[in-house]
Amino acid sequence: SEFLHNVLTRQWTLSTSQTPHTQQTQVPDPNYPSFSEKLCPGGGFGPVSDTGYGVSYMFPNNNRMFFHISSKKSCPTTDSSRFANYLNDCAQQIRTLFDS
Repeated sequence: SEFLHNVLTRQWTLSTSQTPHTQQTQVPDPNYPSFSEKLCPGGGFGPVSDTGYGVSYMFPNNNRMFFHISSKKSCPTTDSSRFANYLNDCAQQIRTLFDS
């Protein structure tokens, strides 16, 4: 179909995926009760197109979010730092919305 052809041949500019964290992949060690507070955000991945972004994310608990944002420096229209600032601004707006 025309729709499937369009979707399957499109060059995607944003690729996202959740990164699992230790609590999702193994049982925490009871000898280290504060282990869950010392989570590492892990790794990310690159963009799937030369003009796009790769964004991995992790929500280890109700109070914390981690994002890895990547883009190619050779692309004049992408900027990972700018993307991160926009993402932070949006998160603050959502927080304000739910706090009010």
